[in-house]
Amino acid sequence: MMRKYVLGLAASLLLSSPALATGCNSGAIATPQPNFTATSGNVAAATATATLAAPPAQMRWNITGFEITGLGATAGAGVSVTISGLDAGAGATATATYSFASVTGVTLQDTPLTVSFAACPITGLPGTAVSISMPSLGSGNTNAAVNIHGFLSQ
Repeated sequence: MMRKYVLGLAASLLLSSPALATGCNSGAIATPQPNFTATSGNVAAATATATLAAPPAQMRWNITGFEITGLGATAGAGVSVTISGLDAGAGATATATYSFASVTGVTLQDTPLTVSFAACPITGLPGTAVSISMPSLGSGNTNAAVNIHGFLSQ
């Protein structure tokens, strides 16, 4: 319970950070177009990466959320998950970082991390791919995946 609270608090603090541009205050949000999803697919003891490909130069991704799931590993570990290609303003790229913990036990389910920005999407830098990447959860891990969702706007 405490871990969920800490993860929720961390996500809330990140969203309030002035370093990331959001669709709520950038004026870039139009009526959401079809939502796109990228997935890493299942990986075993390897880096899981999902990428929304670079759009045309005048377009940008509006990230509406992501999910991280996995099974445990031989030895539980914490990893830093990054979302790159975000708009920091003034043409600069930002990266958001989240923590994810894997439990000890290769057949045990990790607590999934699901984050929604649907009410206030974070925006990508125009013409730039947006990726989410999670390092390996460790030796013995047989299942891990990341997914990211978003829509395009000008």
